[in-house]
Amino acid sequence: MIIKDYRFTIELEADPKPQSRPRFRYSPRGQPIAYKDPKQRLWDGFIQKEISDQAPVDPFDGPLAVRLIFYVDRPSGHYTKKGTLRSWAPRYPKVKPDLSNYIKGIEDCGNGILWKDDARIIHLYAAKLYADECPPRIIISIEPLDEIHPIKD
Repeated sequence: MIIKDYRFTIELEADPKPQSRPRFRYSPRGQPIAYKDPKQRLWDGFIQKEISDQAPVDPFDGPLAVRLIFYVDRPSGHYTKKGTLRSWAPRYPKVKPDLSNYIKGIEDCGNGILWKDDARIIHLYAAKLYADECPPRIIISIEPLDEIHPIKD
């Protein structure tokens, strides 16, 4: 893979939230009207502000390789009363919400701030991990790709 000598990384001290499904209500004429969950709108606004505080002046416009790492809290059932991790606690989160829903939320929040449009992302690495040794957070790393050369393994 041919990559320019530039990488931009943002660390958001925020609890990762998945992108919610659109909600629907009906107009007086019986037509469905789609809207975003108010809690999702608040979280999106918070994340967009955090991203814009750390973002470069202009959004990236070319092809991008993006790395997203989501550190989520463990369920309280994974710990004993003394606060130690139970021996049977899984190493990786294998439960909902899905990783793809976390990804979609960050892609949408980064539109117009980090990248012109999330369609610019042509290579994506993402992981959902437990935040055992750090608070819940989201790490976004962006690498502009060279438009002249194709990606090679």
